[in-house]
Amino acid sequence: MQIVLMRHGIAVDHADPTCPDDHHRPLTDLGRERTRLSARGLVRLGVRPEAIVSSPLLRAFETALIAAEELAFDADAIITTEALTPGGDPGRLLAEVRDLGVESVLCAGHLPSLDLIVAAAIGSGDAPSPA
Repeated sequence: MQIVLMRHGIAVDHADPTCPDDHHRPLTDLGRERTRLSARGLVRLGVRPEAIVSSPLLRAFETALIAAEELAFDADAIITTEALTPGGDPGRLLAEVRDLGVESVLCAGHLPSLDLIVAAAIGSGDAPSPA
């Protein structure tokens, strides 16, 4: 199985007085632009996910939407999971991805959660193992 991990794009800074709560922080214009360029890079690399899974937090979901558009993936088919939120359970995410029964999936999420998913996937460190 191929799992492509994509960190969300640049979001509105917490220090910005107009910044909403963390769950509703959107991407900035620059964040959307760079995310689009990153997704186009995935196209050039031949990435063709059968599923896209995202954190439900706005900045990650916007990232997933941009990736879906560039990868010609149906945005209505994006799956959200709490396992990709900051502090989410890497083992749970890997189990959820496995249960999709697909060969290729793109996951849009946050750091350090994405790092922990890699550690869990390769059985490294103190990260939990996939269920």
